[in-house]
Amino acid sequence: MIEKICEKYGEAKVYWALVCFLIIFNIIILIMVNNSRCSFTYDGEKFKLVSKNENVMVMEDSHKNKLVMTDTTLPSDNYYGIDIVRFNVTYDGKTINYDGSDMVNKGSIITMSNGEEYVSEFPYVYASIDDRDYRPLEVQLISKVIQMNNDAPKFSNYILPFIVTCILVFMGLGLIIYPEAIWEFQNMCNVVGGEPTDWAIFSNKFGGWIIIIIAEIYPIFIFSK
Repeated sequence: MIEKICEKYGEAKVYWALVCFLIIFNIIILIMVNNSRCSFTYDGEKFKLVSKNENVMVMEDSHKNKLVMTDTTLPSDNYYGIDIVRFNVTYDGKTINYDGSDMVNKGSIITMSNGEEYVSEFPYVYASIDDRDYRPLEVQLISKVIQMNNDAPKFSNYILPFIVTCILVFMGLGLIIYPEAIWEFQNMCNVVGGEPTDWAIFSNKFGGWIIIIIAEIYPIFIFSK
């Protein structure tokens, strides 16, 4: 099919058109991956990340109600090497406080909106026999906020995967559209005046398709870890 399109429009035009299409498609994939990594579900409500800086992280639920995490860590708190030691979360008119300033000796203390305290060694790690979370809902919310704060990707995280994908797209399409030229380049040091066999052309094209597939699933694989 591609051969016919190349005969009609020319190899160069088809090559660059497909390069643009696949790169745009990859950008869409990266946006979808980012959206999935910047959201979580709590008590049946989905929250998405709106903004994040060193001290404040803002999220919104599906009704545009804001959830705000404010870092209140003091310099004297951070002797365990943990980035965020104290913070509070405000949502739906309620405030939940987290204090991990003495996590080693006392554990993390979560003061819920009703004044009750919940103590846990690792609030962001929880396991049960049936995979259900039996902790109070507000403790579950703190756990998800901590995970989001730690795992939310930055723009710089996407630069290398995007560059790698672009390189793979150029390589893959080159093998598919210019298999003979690629064969000549591959064998220019050990073949003079030869021509590629049908098998060599097929191998280059097949390899090109494999590279294209890898290029498109690479971001999903990298950010699913």
